[in-house]
Amino acid sequence: MRVLDRVLAVLLAALLLVAGALTVLEVAWAAIGKRGQLLAPYETWADYLRTHTWSSGPVVAGCVVVALVGLVLLLEELKPRRPGLLAVHSDDETLTVGLARRSLSRGLATAAADVDGISEASAIIGKRRAAVTAVSALRDVTGLQQHVQAQMQAWIDGLNLVSPPRLTVTVKQKEH
Repeated sequence: MRVLDRVLAVLLAALLLVAGALTVLEVAWAAIGKRGQLLAPYETWADYLRTHTWSSGPVVAGCVVVALVGLVLLLEELKPRRPGLLAVHSDDETLTVGLARRSLSRGLATAAADVDGISEASAIIGKRRAAVTAVSALRDVTGLQQHVQAQMQAWIDGLNLVSPPRLTVTVKQKEH
């Protein structure tokens, strides 16, 4: 679930909780025979709505704002999400196996850091590509990028992924 979805869900739930509690309090207030409103100025709102038609400017403007917000939320939800798992080939046709992107990026970074001449590494796994950034403390890094590229490609190939990401490796020299 996206962060925006979570925040909107919490805000909407809180709004509905407050509206529901307020409605119960107002109904109970009226049921015990009290006059006027307890907390919500619903009489003011009702008077305002009675004096304005559907075609009046403020009502149309409010409807346009609500429609635009709804359209933005709908378009945000229709955007395709990056799958969280990468499918792995399995010997059993009835079994589907997946590898989490986060686990793959951590494993790839650890494997890159284990290559001779590399002191630290990081990896990012996108939709179709994997990017590894390795840092070397060596003074001469000639050929190291190709060596790390080959090692990381062999590591990814060993995972037996259904659609392996395209690998790019960058080797940077550590500043002394």
